[in-house]
Amino acid sequence: PFGRRAINPMLKVFADNQKDFLRLAKTLGGREQEFGDTSITINPFPNVPVTFVIWSGDEEFAPAGNILFDGSAPCYLPTEDYAMMSGLIIHHLSGLFQKKE
Repeated sequence: PFGRRAINPMLKVFADNQKDFLRLAKTLGGREQEFGDTSITINPFPNVPVTFVIWSGDEEFAPAGNILFDGSAPCYLPTEDYAMMSGLIIHHLSGLFQKKE
């Protein structure tokens, strides 16, 4: 369910548009990271960092992605809220990307 809600939509829109992903995520206060081929951390709430990671595909492997949460995450929100929040962030970024086109 988490993959369908957040990771798959992220890859569908941004696997081939990683520069746009970074640019749009920075409008939400995102900070680039050094995971995968492209990664950025967004803090939707204070003390709640969420890191989005994309690995580019090649002739052998399809693009892949993951969403990482800080070890303190359970102290702030229930697990299901992180899944929903990640999906909402990707949905918002996808909407911004669609407006760009």
